[in-house]
Amino acid sequence: MNRIQQKHFDASQGPVRKAEERDLPRVVEIHQQAFQNFFLTHLGRGFLQKYYEMALKYPAGVLLVSEAPSGVEGFVCGFVDPQGFYKLMSRSRLLFIWPILWALIRHPSVVARVIYNIRRVDKERERTSAGSCELSSVAVRPDAAG
Repeated sequence: MNRIQQKHFDASQGPVRKAEERDLPRVVEIHQQAFQNFFLTHLGRGFLQKYYEMALKYPAGVLLVSEAPSGVEGFVCGFVDPQGFYKLMSRSRLLFIWPILWALIRHPSVVARVIYNIRRVDKERERTSAGSCELSSVAVRPDAAG
């Protein structure tokens, strides 16, 4: 990062800490605001809640939040072992059935993308190598950006 791109950390922005279950509604809300036209957002709040809950509980998952006096203002999510996370998602498909069905009722146009991404998750769990990691999401409240 060059000097022009550097942004100095301001202590008033609050600490970055490991996310907790109580942070998930705010993480989902920030995700929906930051990624309005993204595929996972179209799957809805229920899907996102389960996705981030799984990431939080996954032993090799990383879910951190940035906290301001007004509450959580941003988050980062990723996996040190993405292959294991995708295996877990694949084994936990039943958890995602209702949120996905609800999304398909609301947005029938996403059917092809749902099928594609289910297949992608199955392939991804076989493709990633040991020792790899994945950055899944980085987002801040739109009013906190900049």
